[in-house]
Formats: sequence, structure tokens, C-alpha cells
Amino acid sequence: MTKSDLLSILDGLAKDYPDDHLVQANCDFYSGKLLIETDPASARQHFVAAEQGFRKLFPPEHQVLAAVQSGLAKLSENKS
Repeated sequence: MTKSDLLSILDGLAKDYPDDHLVQANCDFYSGKLLIETDPASARQHFVAAEQGFRKLFPPEHQVLAAVQSGLAKLSENKS
């Protein structure tokens, strides 16, 4: 299975569950992880969307928000 296949599956899930914030945030998070090396700009958009979605569902100290921040930090490291 290719990254493109996985991105298509995640996109399909997001479209199938448009009102489910947890599904949306997870799809954005994993899309960001898949795109981090090949399309950093899109990865950043997905991570930001994931962070916004997760903030609606979890307290600020939840580990999922730390994981999103880690993805954003990796993007910043790759810029330098």
C-alpha cells in the first residue's frame, strides 16, 4: 500500500464522517504524518487542523496534543 493509497483512505474517512471531530482530527493528524517529508506545506495544514480538532475534545495537557506539536516541530526542523 502506498502513501497515496493511505491518504485516499483517510480522505474518504473524513468525508464519510464530516460531523465527527475525533475522526476529522485523526485523519488530519495521520495525513500530516504521511506528508511530512513529501509535502511539508500540506502536512502543516493537516497538523494545524488536527490540533484545532483535538483541542475541542481533549484537555490541553493531553498527550495527543503533544504528538501534534511534535509533528509541527519536525516540520520546523526540516526547514532549517
